[in-house]
Amino acid sequence: MTRRWWRLIPAAAAFGVDAASKAWARSTLSHAGTVWLWRPWLSLRLLYNAGATLGIGADHSWLITLLSALAVGALVVLVLRCDRGSAGLVLMLGGAAGNLSSRLSQGAVTDFIHVRFWPGIFNLADVFLRVGAVLLAWSIFQGELGMGGHEALRRDRPVPGQGMVAEAERSGDGR
Repeated sequence: MTRRWWRLIPAAAAFGVDAASKAWARSTLSHAGTVWLWRPWLSLRLLYNAGATLGIGADHSWLITLLSALAVGALVVLVLRCDRGSAGLVLMLGGAAGNLSSRLSQGAVTDFIHVRFWPGIFNLADVFLRVGAVLLAWSIFQGELGMGGHEALRRDRPVPGQGMVAEAERSGDGR
């Protein structure tokens, strides 16, 4: 597992892009109001969110921060243990770490992207989390997410006992 630390580099890159975009939004959009990029579909507007998605749980931001920290820790472990198909986990780690960093340094997450058909304002970390979740689901669906030590999840090795059933069926000895 120690040789897999390089897998955290893309997550760190996602974290850096998110942090830079939030810093830009705080410095540029603080007095700008709403900036339209593609009227009426895409705009930028600065918002601080102490809660989770759509401001849920804003009164319990300490709990959301704690859960975020636990999620980041779990994602680090999963990224380091994953044999392949970890692009979704890496993106989710970068996004979760970006929002956790905002909570710890600002007391709230900096949101600034608004798309007309989306119900709230979000940031790049949120994009990384959602795209990562879709990639993770796809990897699981395709059977590409192999975890070290979990043979049943690995496509290149048979599940213990599976080969014997197939062998018995081929020989006509299907007891």
